[in-house]
Amino acid sequence: MKNLHICQRVVAGVNEESAKRAKELLEIVCKTDVLIASSIKVVETAKVFENVQRDVNIAMVQEFARFTEALGINIFEVIKVANTHKRVNLLVPGPGVGGYCIPNAYHYLEPKAKELGVNLDILKLSREKNAKLPEIMVNIMEKLLRGAGKTIEGAKIGVLGIAMKDYSNDDRISPPIEIIKILRKRGAKVLAYDPAVVTEYPFKVNSLEEAIKDADGIMVLAKQKEFEDIKIDDIIGSLQKGAVIFDTKNLFEGFKDVLRDAGIIYKTI
Repeated sequence: MKNLHICQRVVAGVNEESAKRAKELLEIVCKTDVLIASSIKVVETAKVFENVQRDVNIAMVQEFARFTEALGINIFEVIKVANTHKRVNLLVPGPGVGGYCIPNAYHYLEPKAKELGVNLDILKLSREKNAKLPEIMVNIMEKLLRGAGKTIEGAKIGVLGIAMKDYSNDDRISPPIEIIKILRKRGAKVLAYDPAVVTEYPFKVNSLEEAIKDADGIMVLAKQKEFEDIKIDDIIGSLQKGAVIFDTKNLFEGFKDVLRDAGIIYKTI
């Protein structure tokens, strides 16, 4: 049997013949190796496990991020160093867990686990922690604004990226959308720019300039290719005096000294 990390597709069937035919078809359609599992139950359970383990890993690196923040070191650098070990593959922290699959994966397991009398406390805790991430992100932004002598109520906040993950147009169960809802509930005026997301929102604008002009703060919540060409001088020239930037994607990390010299409070996740 070939290495599972190379195999890109897995299939099972109601019997040996159906699994064999499904494998033959998928190898043509997907042009990749296909592994036949012993049962459909194995395939479906494996898929849910894949998503749940990401949920758990994300919850873990979020706690790492809070620890490194308190310690005064950069979480992204720590992860880069840790990942030099061949058996370590830490994910990077972000503003939350989005999309349809990962946030729902634990809830697929929970009813069956109760029926079987199996305890999934670690998985449950990870899901609960990740569900709270949008509010935690807003709390961090509010603290930054207070440090700049501003209040979140009445503040104009420009948001970059509303997709549920980087370089995507998918905004299903999107953490940035949840963050924006909380910001607005707390009285902030939010203008968000994401050139890839086509869904219309009352807070969505059509240009970076419109999103950040005279803003009291910026939150970077998802990367898009267009953001890689942003000129830092345009950011500095557009913001209010004493503005803050909460960069959950490390987009402007290379310009942190320039931003701080310009009187802008800059923070990564």
